[in-house]
Amino acid sequence: MKKKILSLMIIFSLLLSLSGCGICPHIGTHVERAREATCIIPGYTGDTVCNLCKAVVEKGDVIHATGHKVEVTGAVKGSCTEEGRTGTGICAVCGAVIFTDEPIPAEGHKEELINAVEATCQSEGYTGDLVCTVCGEVFEKGETIPVATTHVHTETRDQKASTCSEHGYSGDVYCLDCGQLVQKGEELELEDHVTEIRGAKASTCTVAGSTGTEVCIVCGQTVRAARPTALANHRWVKDEAESVAPTCTESGTDHFTCSVCGTEMDEEVDPLGHSWEKDEEGYVEPTCTVDGSQKYICSACGAEKTETIEASGHSWDEGIVSREPACEEKGAHTYKCTVCGETTIQYDIDATGHTWVESEVKAPTCGDDGFVRYTCTVCGQTTTEVIPATGAHNWDAGEVTLAPTETTPGVRTYTCTVCSSTYTAAEPYTGGGD
Repeated sequence: MKKKILSLMIIFSLLLSLSGCGICPHIGTHVERAREATCIIPGYTGDTVCNLCKAVVEKGDVIHATGHKVEVTGAVKGSCTEEGRTGTGICAVCGAVIFTDEPIPAEGHKEELINAVEATCQSEGYTGDLVCTVCGEVFEKGETIPVATTHVHTETRDQKASTCSEHGYSGDVYCLDCGQLVQKGEELELEDHVTEIRGAKASTCTVAGSTGTEVCIVCGQTVRAARPTALANHRWVKDEAESVAPTCTESGTDHFTCSVCGTEMDEEVDPLGHSWEKDEEGYVEPTCTVDGSQKYICSACGAEKTETIEASGHSWDEGIVSREPACEEKGAHTYKCTVCGETTIQYDIDATGHTWVESEVKAPTCGDDGFVRYTCTVCGQTTTEVIPATGAHNWDAGEVTLAPTETTPGVRTYTCTVCSSTYTAAEPYTGGGD
């Protein structure tokens, strides 16, 4: 017995020393911080703790809240026309009120048409009754529908589809209620052939091919016979060794050989044309009056050409007045070229015209013309405008220049008081008659 107690003491001392070194074997454990879950508060399984070193050997797990266990009191089910009650919901575990009693609105009728029967050619029908599917209340009774004047329920019999070689049939329509033949069927048109091409062969450049025979895969009829196809184009390959390259001025030749049949052909290639480049040393700048030129050299063959560059023409300035215009003579501008300095005179200012004023006036008379003389205030030149004679004499009362006698008329002379012109008229004789 003493040996057993001594052995236990030794083991216990050894365990204490091991726990102090951080290598406790955790032989004895207990649970701490465990708690039960409630309706709304989660629980905990608790942590497993070593009896010897007090270390947490294993963490616990969360236990989800159980949730309320609701019991409802005072609930009343509503009907189509009367409201119900929700009742009061109380948790049977914790006594918490989950919801309070409230009214539930009446659901109202759910209308449905029942007992409806379709009229046929053999029997009457019925429109059906309008009822509530919840409470069974009848809102509207139905009415009888007279026997139908037409066949309502029909089916088609003896239908047959057409093929490309045999006509089909649309089928006869029979009434399912009375068995009567309602409509006789009719023959259907033949279907189109469903074809495929057989024996087609592609053409080559030497042997004609074939379109192949178009045959119906349903009835085997040949829809279209085979026809030969045109020869294919040669597959030309250029032979660089036998080809002659064109130059700037001479045509070349491209030599081709068909890779299928070996046929050869030559094709003329147009001359390339010169590739002209400016010769900067061969440039002569044009002037206002003398043409210039530009020399070009072909970069391929060295040929040369020269193109004329037209003279640019003078670039005249705005000019200055070198001669003032006179009454009857134009004035002139002298223009100077802004490039070469050459000058030119252009009579491009219009003459001013005379500035006339009256310098002398003579009134016309009945026998003589008058005039108005004008003098230019600038150059002194004169011009005269004739005023024609009036032509209307102003005769006086006349004077007897030859007295009449008893047997001979006299003469009366009239004188113009303006120009002294005269004319005569007979003066009556003085003798009386017998």
